[in-house]
Amino acid sequence: MVCTQCGNAMEQQERFCSKCGKDSTADRVRPSNSIRRTDWDTHVQVVAWIFIVSGVFIAIPCLFMLVFPGMLMMGMGPHPFPFPFAGPLFSMIALIFMSVPVCLVAAGMGLLKYRDWARTLTLVLSAFMFLGFPFGTAIGVYAFWALNSAEGRNSFRARSVQAMA
Repeated sequence: MVCTQCGNAMEQQERFCSKCGKDSTADRVRPSNSIRRTDWDTHVQVVAWIFIVSGVFIAIPCLFMLVFPGMLMMGMGPHPFPFPFAGPLFSMIALIFMSVPVCLVAAGMGLLKYRDWARTLTLVLSAFMFLGFPFGTAIGVYAFWALNSAEGRNSFRARSVQAMA
């Protein structure tokens, strides 16, 4: 340890400098008693990227369902396909299910830009995610905590106002 006043080398256990007499306890760093603040921006970004990646992974089966009816309509060999309504039915179901990943990606992109509508959409989607035990439930709980706790909500609103300005 070094004296902050005169630069004299001091032993760790010495309280007073042997050269100038300065009290070294005043300069030592004391551990902080304050509670560590949560970095809410990081949590919002994590939730946003979880939603974007989830949306991309959910879109893959939906895209397969959009391609699959074309394969059904081609038929297998010389015999016509016995269910001609299957192609349009798969296409309709795929388009309906495609709204889920589109909403997830939109919510994630909106969260990254701190839009109020994205926070609301994310909370609604998170409520539905509770049904997907265990991962959906974990994501839903984390999103609710990050976006709906008092500190998280206030932090998001403050950043939202800054982003709009």
